[in-house]
Amino acid sequence: MSSLHHANSICNIGLRALKSVLVSAGNIKRDRIQQLNQELAAQGQTLEETDLSKQLHKQEDEVRIMFEVQDLKFATLATVSCCGMVWFSEDVLTLDMVFDHFILKLKSMPIDEGEEELRGGGAPSIRRPFLLHNMQVQRDCADLLHSHFASDGMVPRCLEHPATLDHIMDFTRLRALNSLFSMFHQMIRNIVSYNQSHPDFPMLSDQLKAYVPCYFVSCLIWCFSRDGKMVYREKVGDFIIGTTTIPLPPGTAPIIDFEVNLQGEWVLWSNRVPKIEVETHKVGSPDVVVSTLNTVRHKSLLYTWLGEHKLMVLCGPPGSGKTMTLFSALHALPDIEVVGLNFSSATTPKLLLKMFNHYCQYKRTPNGVVMAPAHLRKWLVLFCDKINLPDFDKY
Repeated sequence: MSSLHHANSICNIGLRALKSVLVSAGNIKRDRIQQLNQELAAQGQTLEETDLSKQLHKQEDEVRIMFEVQDLKFATLATVSCCGMVWFSEDVLTLDMVFDHFILKLKSMPIDEGEEELRGGGAPSIRRPFLLHNMQVQRDCADLLHSHFASDGMVPRCLEHPATLDHIMDFTRLRALNSLFSMFHQMIRNIVSYNQSHPDFPMLSDQLKAYVPCYFVSCLIWCFSRDGKMVYREKVGDFIIGTTTIPLPPGTAPIIDFEVNLQGEWVLWSNRVPKIEVETHKVGSPDVVVSTLNTVRHKSLLYTWLGEHKLMVLCGPPGSGKTMTLFSALHALPDIEVVGLNFSSATTPKLLLKMFNHYCQYKRTPNGVVMAPAHLRKWLVLFCDKINLPDFDKY
């Protein structure tokens, strides 16, 4: 830690000597450099790849530009040779650090801080009992999960196995763990929602001890193999079977085919697939949606990411039901108002402004006038379809 503090002190001294530091979090691709060249050429200036930083701040010696990138895949040789770099190894944040931070935060901070949904809304005197109850649920869940995050616990062991499997995206431990933490938050929301719906019969300690570990196993499978094929999800499930004593589903069916109900019991996902009969004249209708095992399962996962307000990527071939599933999940959430927008080459910013003016209203706050959804405690979601069909330009 002494070397880390020494490095921090050097960085702090250097930063204090500057008047402005511009931080860009993202990769700078060559086509972006070309676009900057075109914009500056119209002003009689040029931008060379070999001297990017000097050109961008040559008028102010006190200004420095800092680029935060994951790797150097998109960097040119000139950029690598001319720019100063600070490299953060993956070992800077150990797994124990990440786990301890998550557990301590879970015990001390509301998972929906700033949200009024789980606090009950209303005056502070009304919200306080809800907040105290929710924090107690978080602490109870943290105590039940703490042993699984130890150095010899199930999370570190399960984290190593998925890294050897094929994934659609590059597998990184922090992205997998952040997904795991988000699903834990959803588990807590499920418990809080159940207790609010049953004020006279809240979830007892024995029921909590049955529900949390089983839900934990389900989270491990989805978070560590969510961007892999079904066969790899089954492999992760088989690996968990050999490494845990937590009660698992009976029979030979893979764990991925089961969910955990609030009683801590494993039930088949197929039990939630509604059985409907489509009339003959409606078979070709575009508004007829037939739920399947995958759509029901995926909608349940989407509720987690939507509840966390996290970024997500739905990956699949055309016609696989991505838009339908997401739209259905959005409409099912009571705290979200969905506005569908079909983009085309003729779409202009005026369309978005018109939508905002229709569904939002201006409010005066201590920080100034802001635009907020017209309905209290609701999120406005603009569902932008066909946004990948822009009009061709000169560039």
